Amino acid sequence: MNPVNKKLNDHLEATRFWGPSNNTILSIHYLSKFKRRALDLGCGSLRNSKFLFNSGLIVDAIDKDPKVKKFREFFKGRPKGLFNLKIADYLKSNLGEEKYDIVVAQNCLSFNNKNDVKKIIIKIYKALKMNGYFAGNIYGIKDFRVGKSNMSFYTKNEAASLLRKFKLIWLTEDKGDGEESGKKFHWDTYEFLAQKGTL
Repeated sequence: MNPVNKKLNDHLEATRFWGPSNNTILSIHYLSKFKRRALDLGCGSLRNSKFLFNSGLIVDAIDKDPKVKKFREFFKGRPKGLFNLKIADYLKSNLGEEKYDIVVAQNCLSFNNKNDVKKIIIKIYKALKMNGYFAGNIYGIKDFRVGKSNMSFYTKNEAASLLRKFKLIWLTEDKGDGEESGKKFHWDTYEFLAQKGTL
């Protein structure tokens, strides 16, 4: 193989698993005319926000920890208004009404007591457009964090009951064992996807 072809072949192999270019992502945003909007509650390191943004949605993200700001680098240079980060307690935040096509609440709901979780879910229901999706999880009763104050844990039936206003698309238990910093732990979560619509 001549050097030019080898260089091209090496480049193709090196880039085959790269994501789309920023220009491609932004072109989808402009094509969609900003019609779709997502809310990432308890957004943390913004991993879900990035995915939602890359999927062509305007993203509003809320987290009460100011350290989240350091993960905004990904959104630098994007057109204003396509990603909006708010440092606030989502319990006290106005989420609006019929505003979002998707609400994500991953690894955050169970860090509240059960009464507050109910209130958050009511707010999420109101914030979703009709046929909008609610994706998230809550922790099960065998999770390693059981016993921590101001947290809530659920059985599968309790989890389904919590989402009774929604059309439940799926609810599944995810459990397993892990190790971090030399400490072993067992996680137990209920992952769900629900839709606001006619039951």
